[in-house]
Amino acid sequence: MTVFGKKFRGVSLIQKACLILIAGLFLYRAPAYAPDTEFIIGGFSSDTAIPILMANSDYFSPFSLYYWGQDRFGSWPFLAFRALGNNWDYYSIYLGMYIYLHLGFMYFFRNRNPLLLTLVLLLLHFWRPVSGFIFDIAQPYGWQLGTILFALGLTESRSRKWHPWLYFFLSFLGIWLSPSSALYLLGYPFLKGIAREGPLLRRAMDGLRKCLPVFLAYWGHGLLRRYVVQFNGNAFYQEYETPLRWKLEYIGTAWKAVLNDVLENWELAIWIVSLGFLLSVLSVFSLRNRSFSLRRQTMSVALLAASALFLLSILPLNWFTLNQFGARYLALPRFLIPVGLILFLWNFLKARVPALPWSTGPRPGPNLSGFVASLILLIVLLPSMPERKLSEPFEYRQSIAADLESKYPGLPLIGNYWETYVYAALQRTANIPQPGHGQYQRTPFLLPDVLAGQQILVNHEGLPATTIKNGIPLGEFRFRGQIYVLKEENVLNRNPRISLYAKSSGQNR
Repeated sequence: MTVFGKKFRGVSLIQKACLILIAGLFLYRAPAYAPDTEFIIGGFSSDTAIPILMANSDYFSPFSLYYWGQDRFGSWPFLAFRALGNNWDYYSIYLGMYIYLHLGFMYFFRNRNPLLLTLVLLLLHFWRPVSGFIFDIAQPYGWQLGTILFALGLTESRSRKWHPWLYFFLSFLGIWLSPSSALYLLGYPFLKGIAREGPLLRRAMDGLRKCLPVFLAYWGHGLLRRYVVQFNGNAFYQEYETPLRWKLEYIGTAWKAVLNDVLENWELAIWIVSLGFLLSVLSVFSLRNRSFSLRRQTMSVALLAASALFLLSILPLNWFTLNQFGARYLALPRFLIPVGLILFLWNFLKARVPALPWSTGPRPGPNLSGFVASLILLIVLLPSMPERKLSEPFEYRQSIAADLESKYPGLPLIGNYWETYVYAALQRTANIPQPGHGQYQRTPFLLPDVLAGQQILVNHEGLPATTIKNGIPLGEFRFRGQIYVLKEENVLNRNPRISLYAKSSGQNR
C-alpha cells in the first residue's frame, strides 16, 4: 500500500486500533446482558447453574467432557475455567464468554472496514430474540459462534503456516461445543476451492481437500462422544445420549411452528431474499457467467448456504419437535443469515461503487472514514441500547441461597430440577444439589455424598406428589432406598417451602 509513492506501514496498526476501540465500546455493555438480568430469555435456572458448578467442581471423569448429562454441548470452556482456579461466579464465566465472542468478531473482521464490524455488533446487541440466547451461558451459542468466527477468520489469513492443524484444532473445539458447527466450518473452505479457475472436478476435489481438517475433527469428536457415552453407561447405568432421529413427517409441523412462533416478519423476508440469492448464485455459477465472481462473495455465500442447510437439517429432527420447536435452536442461523447478507451487500457496493467512503480503497483514508462513521453511529445508538435490569426472580433465588448457606452450609438439598442447582451455584459453601424422584439428573456422582448425610433439606416446590399431602409436608420422605423423618418444617419461613429431614434412626451409620 502506498501513499504519494511511499509505503504506508501504519495502515494495519490503524485498522487494529480502530477495531479494538469499537469492540471496547461494546464490551462496557456487558453488564446489561449478564445472567442475572431480564435480558436473558431463559432466566437464571439450573441450566445456567451447571456451567458454574462445572467450573468450580473437584470432580472429573469422562462425564465432565460435556455439559453434565449431555452429549452435544462440549464443556471445554468450563474445563478451561477449572484449570485456571476455582471460586468462579456466574458473572466471571459469562464475562469470559462475552469477551471470547467479541474477540472472535474482531479477528473475523480484522481485514475489513471497521464500519462493517460496527453494523454486525449493533445487530447482535439490539436483537434480543437472538442475542438473548447467544449471551446465555446456559447455551453453547456464544462460545460456538466465537469459535466459528476464529476458525473462518483463520482461513482468510494470507499466511499458510500451521493453518491446517490450527483449523483442525478450532474445528474440533467448535464441533465439540455443537456438531452443527461443522456446517459453517465446511462451507467456506469448500467454496474457496470451487471458486478457483480450472476444471470443475479439479476444483471440487480441491474444495474437499481444504475441508479435510473439518472431516478429521468431526471424526475425532465422534470417537470422543462414543467414549463418553460408554463411560456414562458403565459408571451411572445411564448413557445420557441424545436420541436423534430424522423423520420427514416432522417437517410440516416444524416449519409452521418456526413461521408462527419464531421468525419475525422482517426476518422471514430476509430469509426469502437469502434463498433467492443462493439460487441465483447457483444458476449463474452453473452457467459459468464470468461477469459474476464467486471469489468476491465466497464468505457471504458460505454463511447463507450453511444456515440454509442448518434449517433443512433441524426441521425433520425429532429433538427439535420434542423440545416444542424452541427458538434457541435457531439462534445461530437466525443471526448469521443477516450477517451473510450484510457481507454480500458490502462486497457488492465495494465492487460497484468503489468511490464511496465505506469501501476500502488503495489509501488508508477510507478505513478511517469507516471508523469515524462507526463512532458517529455508536454515539447515536449506544444510549438506546438495553439497560441493565436486574431480574427479580434471580434476586429472590439469590436471597434463598444466602439463607440456606448461612443456616445449613453444605447440607444435601433435594428438589425439582429447575431450582435445585441454582442455589448451589450461588453459594460459596454450597449445599449438595440433587434432583428428586422423576427429575432430570445431572450430578449422579454426588449421590454417595447425599446418601451419606445424616440430614437433608427437601424443597417441596415441584415435588408435591412425593413430599406433600393435603398441603402438609410428609412426616416420612423416601429417597434412593433411604428413609428420612421430618425434623423441621419450612425452615426459611418463606417460599419455596424447604423442610429439614433427618435419616431414620435405624439407618444411621
